Amino acid sequence: MAPAFSSLSGLSSLLVGTLLLSGSALSLAQEDVPSFMPTSESSAEAKQKLAGNILVKFKTKGGIAASAANAALSTILSAAGLEEIDAGMFPSTGLSLLRIKDFKVDKAEDIVNTKLAALTSAVAAQSGLVEIEYAEPDRVLYADQTSAPNDPSFGQLWGMTKIGVMDDQPNAGEPGAWRQTTGSSNVTVLVIDTGVDYNHPDISANMWVNPGEIPGNGQDDDGNGYTDDVYGINAITNSGDPMDDQSHGTHCAGTIGAVGNNGVGVVGVSQQVKLAGCKFLSASGSGSTSGAIKCVEYGVRMGFTLTSNSWGGGGYSQGLKDAIDAAEAIGQLFVAAAGNSNTNNDVTPHYPSNYNSDNVISVASTTDTDGRSGFSCYGATTVDLGAPGSNILSTIHNNRYATYSGTSMATPHVAGAAALLYAGNPSLSGVSGGAQVKRALMLTVDPISALAGKCVSEGRLNVGKAMEFLVNPGPSPPPPPIAPPNAPPPPPRGAGCFITEGDGTALETGPAADEYMSKNHPNNYANNLRGIIEMEGPVCVEFLAFDLEQGYDFVTHVNSAGNQLGRFSGAATPANIQIPASTYERMIFTTDFSVVRAGFKVKCHIRAPCPGGPPTPTPTTTTMPTPTTAPPTPTPTTMPTTMPTTMPTTTTMPPTTPPTTNQTTDYIDKALDSVGGAIDAGKNATKDVKDGIDKLKDNPEDAAKIPGKITSAASSTAGSLALASALLLGAAFN
Repeated sequence: MAPAFSSLSGLSSLLVGTLLLSGSALSLAQEDVPSFMPTSESSAEAKQKLAGNILVKFKTKGGIAASAANAALSTILSAAGLEEIDAGMFPSTGLSLLRIKDFKVDKAEDIVNTKLAALTSAVAAQSGLVEIEYAEPDRVLYADQTSAPNDPSFGQLWGMTKIGVMDDQPNAGEPGAWRQTTGSSNVTVLVIDTGVDYNHPDISANMWVNPGEIPGNGQDDDGNGYTDDVYGINAITNSGDPMDDQSHGTHCAGTIGAVGNNGVGVVGVSQQVKLAGCKFLSASGSGSTSGAIKCVEYGVRMGFTLTSNSWGGGGYSQGLKDAIDAAEAIGQLFVAAAGNSNTNNDVTPHYPSNYNSDNVISVASTTDTDGRSGFSCYGATTVDLGAPGSNILSTIHNNRYATYSGTSMATPHVAGAAALLYAGNPSLSGVSGGAQVKRALMLTVDPISALAGKCVSEGRLNVGKAMEFLVNPGPSPPPPPIAPPNAPPPPPRGAGCFITEGDGTALETGPAADEYMSKNHPNNYANNLRGIIEMEGPVCVEFLAFDLEQGYDFVTHVNSAGNQLGRFSGAATPANIQIPASTYERMIFTTDFSVVRAGFKVKCHIRAPCPGGPPTPTPTTTTMPTPTTAPPTPTPTTMPTTMPTTMPTTTTMPPTTPPTTNQTTDYIDKALDSVGGAIDAGKNATKDVKDGIDKLKDNPEDAAKIPGKITSAASSTAGSLALASALLLGAAFN
């Protein structure tokens, strides 16, 4: 399991290594810092491209009112200056992707305010035929990878010797998974990434071919919305060509299922399998939430066995969560990277690996010495298991090979292992089959000290043991050791505030006594800053200034046990925090890779009450102006019998979007304040209308009351639309 995706935070993708071209090596400098990462220019371009787009789930009347509701929706969009793009591309979730026709970034606030008024009027005029269930920004997502040099031969595929595909490796006396099977063409894996080079000589024979499509005839033969989707789709262009123009997706595909025993290059974990590609990440490595949803929905529609997802970021998205849940409903596993920012996903969620859906398998990265890769995220309840991810040799586009590192490289090892288990037991299918495969993978890991207390299983993948467990189960293995309790807080230093992490990089002391502030703000490229201020009571923490990039940079308030008490982002100044005597709490500051706002400053009033009287109670929700469904607190996924009940997620990627102004935030707050009452009143009035209409037959004299009741019912729709329209503003900046 794993928690929930909307911001690809913690993007750590290092593309440093050796590219093998026509047998000769082109060496690139080795580094320890991210180099395969969006530049400030490409990041800004991606943000601007998505600004003004929102994902909306409408609720329209059905039955005899359906036709009128659809016409009303069309009228609303036209009157408000909105247009639906990629219509019909989200059948599983029922989402609509909307674009502001005349949107301009430099005039965003004026345009959104105009749309707010227009939408409110347009919906109110439709007498409750259309409502909005939720809406959210269409955010930017990224590939998640690092790299290092290696040689293109089977002997250099150290990961294969660690995960148990061959006899006596890694443990003497244990049969390898390949003894049972090397794979099956009946197992299909959709690689959701930058695409797949389906012409690569080490992959082409294992490419899935759409049985319902006639190649090259320019027709959508199977009626799935994509023309000539022979090997998969391109969700960016809505076409049937998933060709990789970057390399990341082809690298992942090779690890899953490069052809075995063909005398060429490398071999995948599953030597026989059928691979398809869904390209939603561009050549620069970035993509959108809507593109990711299209890919997941394509996987559901076409019935793939599982999907491999080496990407993340953008924060929590209800639309993406709904799509993953649709995959869960058909038993389709969603293998996801835990992220490359070396942070605790239990505290700072990384999506999509952190979604708490039972079909999610969150994967950390390990080294050839069974250490945790230095870049890899972890989480005792939100990351499931580890797999080889450092210096992994595999295929890349244009018939080449290269070594990359990252949780992106660990993820396809697990996806390939899952494919191999399905091949070993062909009777596995549906929800129960997916649960059995996940259970086998989790219960049979090799425990390693580097993952003790760092993930649910506390071990590294061993598909050989998983195969034995699945095919010849015998008695259940003993449960993994119980994770040690949280370490007690450090001995008290006395009342006050103390920088314990990120001093000089993310945080610094202020110009006045007992003041602390963010550092490197603003800085167009600051590379995922992180800092911690420990607070020991009695002390009051007063926010003197607060201006962070909404949805991407955060101040998180946690107690001594690591439980989140509040999370703040944007330009709204948080309330003061009062820490009682003998209490130890922390303030964790994190950013994405582009730091474009002024930052924050706090003052610690030691042994004194907060200025201005009693402190406001500590907030418990994120101060974000989007009315999207709040992400659930990470909870462990239900695990079979002897296992802990949580499954983690993977790679997280930092979002980067235009900043929000104080005036904008104030406007959204006012809009949200007015929504609650309108919705409640509207629901009551709507019920009265229905009751009145039902009784007209017996009491025709009550007909005169209906117009007034309809007017009241309209307020429900207007309230819902005000909510979505306010979120439209959030979309422009997030």
